[in-house]
Amino acid sequence: MYLKNKNIINKNYYYILVNIISRFIELQINIV
Repeated sequence: MYLKNKNIINKNYYYILVNIISRFIELQINIV
């Protein structure tokens, strides 16, 4: 149970990280 929860949290964190990176890349492209 604990491991399963941890896995879900990790996936959530990864999704947020990817989201932030993609936004950052969009901003960079807009600036250039």
